[in-house]
Amino acid sequence: MTTLSIVIPTYQRELLVAAAMRRYLQLLKPASEAAGITLEVIVVDDGSTDRTFQTLKENFSGVDGFKLCQLQANSGPGFARDVGKDLSTGQWIWFLDDDDALDPNGLALLFSRLACASEESYVVAHSLKRKYAGTAAANRIRMTNGIATFREYQEVFRYVIRRDLLVRHSIRFSVGLHEDIRYIVEVLARSSGVEIVPVRVVIKSTTPLAITATMTEARIEGYIRAYNETIQLISKGVWYGVNPGEVLDQTLGVILYLVAGVTDQERAEELLGHLNSISSGEDDWSIHLRAAPQYGPTDTNFEYAGSLYRQGLAGATPNMLAQVRDVFRSRLSCKDLDSSLFLGPDEVRACCKRFFVNGMRKGDVVLLKADESIQFSDIQTAKESLVERINSKEAPECSGCPYIERRPARPGGVDYISLENFSFCNMRCTYCSPKYYDGTEARYNAAEIVEQLAASSQGLGDRCHVVWGGGEPTLSPRFGPVNYTLLQLQRVGKVRVLSNSLRYSERLSECLADRRYQLVTSIDAGSDASFRRIRGKGQIGTVFENLSKYREKLDDCRRLTIKYIVCNDNFESSELESYVARVKAAALIDCLFQVSCDFTIDHPVGEITCALYELATLLHMAGARHVFFDDLVRDRVSVDEAMAIRIRKHLERRGLDMSFLMVPESDCRIVLWGNGRQAQWLREGTQSGRNGRIIDTINDARSWSQCPYSDAADIKIYPAGVQSMYEILINIEAAGFDNILFRGTIL
Repeated sequence: MTTLSIVIPTYQRELLVAAAMRRYLQLLKPASEAAGITLEVIVVDDGSTDRTFQTLKENFSGVDGFKLCQLQANSGPGFARDVGKDLSTGQWIWFLDDDDALDPNGLALLFSRLACASEESYVVAHSLKRKYAGTAAANRIRMTNGIATFREYQEVFRYVIRRDLLVRHSIRFSVGLHEDIRYIVEVLARSSGVEIVPVRVVIKSTTPLAITATMTEARIEGYIRAYNETIQLISKGVWYGVNPGEVLDQTLGVILYLVAGVTDQERAEELLGHLNSISSGEDDWSIHLRAAPQYGPTDTNFEYAGSLYRQGLAGATPNMLAQVRDVFRSRLSCKDLDSSLFLGPDEVRACCKRFFVNGMRKGDVVLLKADESIQFSDIQTAKESLVERINSKEAPECSGCPYIERRPARPGGVDYISLENFSFCNMRCTYCSPKYYDGTEARYNAAEIVEQLAASSQGLGDRCHVVWGGGEPTLSPRFGPVNYTLLQLQRVGKVRVLSNSLRYSERLSECLADRRYQLVTSIDAGSDASFRRIRGKGQIGTVFENLSKYREKLDDCRRLTIKYIVCNDNFESSELESYVARVKAAALIDCLFQVSCDFTIDHPVGEITCALYELATLLHMAGARHVFFDDLVRDRVSVDEAMAIRIRKHLERRGLDMSFLMVPESDCRIVLWGNGRQAQWLREGTQSGRNGRIIDTINDARSWSQCPYSDAADIKIYPAGVQSMYEILINIEAAGFDNILFRGTIL
């Protein structure tokens, strides 16, 4: 027979305690009987000065299995729990608070697990934050680390403990608040494993009467005492599962977060002063605090705020409280997570970025696998979960991503939608994924999700950008219906269709009549043989014929972008020359031209890098006005001095016109129109940028008019964009600056 002792400390609860205990007993007794558990409930009055104890006696004296104990003086919940444990007789101890509620379904599962727990199990955990899938031993380590670093719930009521473990190791609560932390860490550290009931059993009360409802000096002292005691467990060899520095960062971060959340400025300053006085001592906390490393904006909120605090202690950070508050108004995320939606053929993704970390390709992070039941709210929840994991350093799929940055804690609406919710494709490109080859639609309803997004409180951002990508979107039976939905949404400002144009689509042609639509087609070859080898099937001539037809539907030919992805088997000069000749013969040279590289390559070899600049120069020589490198080039190519020399020698050897190449010794200076990542790369990843030939970035005519060099004869404007290139060019023309655009490539 399994026996369970439930210990409940209480203090100054004469008006609430009877009802609270009655609610407990109404659920505990039938649940224990159903599971075959012998139950005793021990309530310890922690020296109340009101009628709490008398109320308990009047209502529960003589109730079977109900024990009462009165302490003469208030000593804190930890001391009261220890007294209750000493009076207990059960095999298992469960410490509950006097103001919470129980979920009957969760309680039944917990008692069922206790009734059949193995002799080797010393802890049964429930009502947890994390999900656990490992062995009992692995779960114990992960859970212990999570409690010490505030990544798992720390309240003792979430852990049912064998009494024998507590007695054998003389584990007792500390005096003061947050006494749970070290206690549970030690319990788990001294046990061999933990069993988990993956449901909520206890429904935590959040009333203003709760001890932790407000931030106080006592709570600061409790957190720091818990840190010192936890570190002592490590030094004694009781526990060794986590980096002590991480425990420090997380503890300080929690304290600062709670202090920063106090809206009364004077009270917040008082609490901060109290923290300062404690941190000036010679205990483990103070010594470790002074030796802690410095962090920056791309580190977690707790790490960054802690660094600002330590700098403030040293007198190096004025207005430290204001700066810490600013940190907690932000968090680590990326633009895609905050304001994009990626609907893939067999999954909903967080992004479509591809990057390399230590030679391993990462990116295309999955939020949800495809399912008929997916709603927009599910996608939002998955995003919030991923952001939380990123900020806890528990998102390995995003670690090392160059797009993670510090962003506002409350993002706006969705301003980018990628529709790849199908696998219809009439090509088999060498660099593509087989997920686009099956000829099926995603199991979820993309049109419905877009409609839910438009109707949600988050909603669409202004001038939302929609991209049809993946396989061949015009083949999808939902291409028409979804576009109809998009055209009704006033906030949709741009729709870019990434079609291979191997088959002419009347529906796409109709869409292109709307000025919000743009077409992007990748060709990647100059000869029929290379086209079939790289694109898998079809004729290159057919693509050019269809592009010419689409071109006739456009009021502005720059709404058509022709793309060339430079790969290992299409970078030869003859291939590039043939491609440019075909473009010119098809009268498409006045379109936009995007130069890219194979995303499966980490660092393109020198020949490919030279080919990127050669192709751009060839297009300019043929009459193209606008040629740009895209984000795949940007993220993989940084031209150092040696590479710059190699590129120039290559172009000179080919006899190309070098006037279309911006070099450090050029006669002109460049002002970039655009200040995003493309502009950053041009400034920092090119030789001209590093050597000061790029002197500024602007976004509009007003910015230009305020520049002291706006009338200088040697100034040229260069559009710094990728997916927004067409809009940037329109804005430059509207401002009347088309005559000073630099036609060429920045080296």
